[in-house]
Amino acid sequence: MGASAVVLLLLLIFILENQRHVNIGFFGAHASLPVGVAMLLAAVGGALVVIIPGTGRIIQLRLTARRHRRKDTAVAKAAAQQPPAPQQPPAAQQLAPQEPAPQPPPAAPESQPPAAAVPQQPPANPAQPV
Repeated sequence: MGASAVVLLLLLIFILENQRHVNIGFFGAHASLPVGVAMLLAAVGGALVVIIPGTGRIIQLRLTARRHRRKDTAVAKAAAQQPPAPQQPPAAQQLAPQEPAPQPPPAAPESQPPAAAVPQQPPANPAQPV
């Protein structure tokens, strides 16, 4: 309370010391105000430009957080209502490890002739015309 009274007193002193009138134009509106009052109005307008969108964003974030909390609570309740899955005792897991069955090697296709039956041709000479 004391700090706000000091700020208010300093603001009044500032306005009373800056009584010289200035002409101000804003979007076609013209006025003649004391410098202190004009600066006070500019500060209040700047604060509103920051406070209004900031308040909207805070409300948006709170609604999103509330929605996520409700969803998380519903998921936790659903998980608590389901019976736990049966588990094997640790000793049974150690005694019977499950390994994949070995795969037999692939059989060779029978449609190809053996390698010795295919005649070998000498490589073509690239310098010789075809």
